[in-house]
Amino acid sequence: MGSKDAVTQQEKENSKSRRNYASFSFDDGKTWTVPTRTGFPDACSKSNAGKLPDGQVYVINNVIPMNPGGLGGRSMLAISLSKDGLKFDRVAIIRFIPPPLRYRGLEKTIGYQYPHSVVVDNDLWVMYSVNKEDVEVTRIPLDELYELK
Repeated sequence: MGSKDAVTQQEKENSKSRRNYASFSFDDGKTWTVPTRTGFPDACSKSNAGKLPDGQVYVINNVIPMNPGGLGGRSMLAISLSKDGLKFDRVAIIRFIPPPLRYRGLEKTIGYQYPHSVVVDNDLWVMYSVNKEDVEVTRIPLDELYELK
C-alpha cells in the first residue's frame, strides 16, 4: 500500500521492538528498499491492511505495545487510516477489553488477534480471533470511516 508511484510493505522484527518497519518498491515489487523502523505501534502480533474504495489505506492491528506487567498487547484491536499510505493520522477502536479466557492452553493469550478484512458493498467487515477460542466479525459502515477526523 502506498503512493501512486510506490508499493509499501509492512514488516515486523523478531526482537519484538513493538514497532513496525516499512520498505518500499518503485518497480512493482521487483526490488525493495532496506526496511526502516516506523513510529507505528504494534503489540508484535499479526495485522491486516487494505485500501478503501475512496483510496484511503488502512491497517488493522493491536496498537498497544505489551509491557512487562502484561498489560496492553492484544487487548485492543484498532484501525488506522491514511490518505497517502504513509502518514496514518486517524485511529478508531474496533474492540477493546476482551472477555476472560475460558480454557487454558499452550501459547494462549487473552485478546483480539489474527484480523482479516474485506469490503463488501458499503461496509468493511473485520474478522478476528478472540482469546484464540472464538472468531468474531465486526461490520464497520464505510461512511463511519470516511467521517473520522
